[in-house]
Amino acid sequence: GETHTIKEFIQEAFKVADINGTWAEMEGEPLRSKFLLNSDRYITLVKINEKFYRPAEVDLLLGDPKEAKHNLGWKPETSFKQLVKKMVLHDIQKETEEKKA
Repeated sequence: GETHTIKEFIQEAFKVADINGTWAEMEGEPLRSKFLLNSDRYITLVKINEKFYRPAEVDLLLGDPKEAKHNLGWKPETSFKQLVKKMVLHDIQKETEEKKA
């Protein structure tokens, strides 16, 4: 029942990884947006790839959990921030284990 942008996901993921960054956006030019590392010099960590940009596909993608809640008694137990944290920490752990092997 919530909607979040890819930019929100990216920002939260870097926050979990303790990497301080910020979005630099060109007004009216979303394809030139970049997520930059905040340091003594700005380093691009993420930039929009036109190949994967879908501006005209749909205005909003949002699941409706009403039926699952009503029919199954389901309720969400993980917030957006908790989900991002689980994903990032899993990837960090996996990468650490692979480097040890």
